[in-house]
Amino acid sequence: MQQLISKSGSVHATLTRLLSVVFAVVLVSCGGGSGSGNNPTYTVGGTISGLASGKSVELDLLVAGAHAAFNNVDKDGLFRFAERLSTDDVYDIRVSTQPIGQTCTVSNGSGKIATSNVTGITIACSTSGQFAYVVNEGTNEVSMYAINASTGLLTALSPSTITTGDASYPESISINPAGSFAYVTNYGSRTVSMYAINASTGLLTALSPSTISTNSPYSVAINPAGSFAYVVNRSNNTVSMYAINSSTGILTALSTPTIATGNTPLSITINPAGSFAYVTNNGNSTVSMYAINSSTGILTALSTPTIATGMRPYATAISPTGNFAYVVNQNGNTVSMYSINASTGLFTALSTPTIATGIGPYSIAIDPAGSFAYVTNYHSNTVSMYAINGSTGILTALSAPTIATGSLPHSIAIDSLGSFAYVTNESGNTVSMYSINASTGLLTALSPDNTVTSRSPRSIAIK
Repeated sequence: MQQLISKSGSVHATLTRLLSVVFAVVLVSCGGGSGSGNNPTYTVGGTISGLASGKSVELDLLVAGAHAAFNNVDKDGLFRFAERLSTDDVYDIRVSTQPIGQTCTVSNGSGKIATSNVTGITIACSTSGQFAYVVNEGTNEVSMYAINASTGLLTALSPSTITTGDASYPESISINPAGSFAYVTNYGSRTVSMYAINASTGLLTALSPSTISTNSPYSVAINPAGSFAYVVNRSNNTVSMYAINSSTGILTALSTPTIATGNTPLSITINPAGSFAYVTNNGNSTVSMYAINSSTGILTALSTPTIATGMRPYATAISPTGNFAYVVNQNGNTVSMYSINASTGLFTALSTPTIATGIGPYSIAIDPAGSFAYVTNYHSNTVSMYAINGSTGILTALSAPTIATGSLPHSIAIDSLGSFAYVTNESGNTVSMYSINASTGLLTALSPDNTVTSRSPRSIAIK
């Protein structure tokens, strides 16, 4: 009798479990998706188009104004968030991280969940027209070019140049991150020229006023937020600090207008986070290191204010991750390599502290992916090419370590997609143009391999 009761209980338990499963299946079949209890849930997605090969865009799903999920999309076609939403949930899809060199726009991205999956969101990605700007020291003007997105070739705009002023001797140019304003340092006239950039045509137009006074300006850098500009004054060993008016682009000196550097500062570089700035001091072979106040923009020397470099440093580049810094040493024919402390901003020499370049290195550029570095060798008419070790930061010469340029290459710039590189040849009055192999990093001269500028091209910037 006791055994019979036991078997009966087992049968009852089994029947109960079966009924539970059947009941759950019925619930799901009556709704639009899985969910807790009796509430069906639904997915949110749509279609993405125009995303360049090898690029990705990160999307953010907000529900009732709060972050719910991320989705990293790396190809055109359908996309869908894994997060499931319930009826009456209010959703909003936004682009949280744009692909390098592209802009993706969301359409029909907001709404309220009804009783079906959302599939009508569209995201269109495009590569905006790119333009190049070359400062010509010999003619006191800026040459303006359109960049062919397919071939990389430069074509002069119309008009092809804009003046920087009489006897101004322009040295460098910098463009704000939004691509709306450009600033040129005029060493001879002790001014900075200020321009608006036409988003469609790429043409520069002088602002009003067109210049702001400073002291022996040699180079200029803008923080990633586009709110502050910093001008290196070569002859009086200072950095001038300015606020940038977001609407007009006009520079205004900060409450503390300058800060001291080392001897004969030539260039300034800001880390990707916008928290630290670094100035190369050509006269005493050091780099000055500063913290940037995010609210006021004022620079403050770090606890260790300088670090030694090779002989006569000219320019600095920082990896896109902000982990590593590279300083070209004009008379040392080397690149000094450093790690950057994320908290303090201080440089520390890598285990391999330097690597050889050609003769008289002036400028260095890193591709947007942070995989390769390129150095112009002013007196050997070449560009040195390196791979960057992502873990250690150490540079290694590529299989073909150099490529020829025009006469006296000064500056190098890379387009926003990392597809093309451009070198100003000061004595040759040309810009050399190259394609970049995405896998090997090797440069290949375009055909034709250069374009004519005005006299003595120095600096180049790309929008």
